[in-house]
Amino acid sequence: MAQQPNLFPLKLLVISLGLVLIGGTIFVFAAIASKAGKEARSASLACADATIHLEGKGKITAIAPQGDIVQVTLTAPAGAQVLSVDRCSGKILQTLSITP
Repeated sequence: MAQQPNLFPLKLLVISLGLVLIGGTIFVFAAIASKAGKEARSASLACADATIHLEGKGKITAIAPQGDIVQVTLTAPAGAQVLSVDRCSGKILQTLSITP
């Protein structure tokens, strides 16, 4: 009867490399999640609060933030308006008038 080779070192190597592979994968995903979280927080805090002056333009019916621009929908007796406003400066970038 032939003597079987000692496979214990090979088994130990396969198990340890498997653990290294799993640990490395977890580390990569944690690093990606951490970096994505930091970028999202820095993007939302990129500028100070701004005031938008809309006196006499009508009643605000909808607000839709889209990155650094906020879409504000106003209704008035003369018709509706959609304003594109810069979130950082409060400056009105574009006005779309909708008449009845």
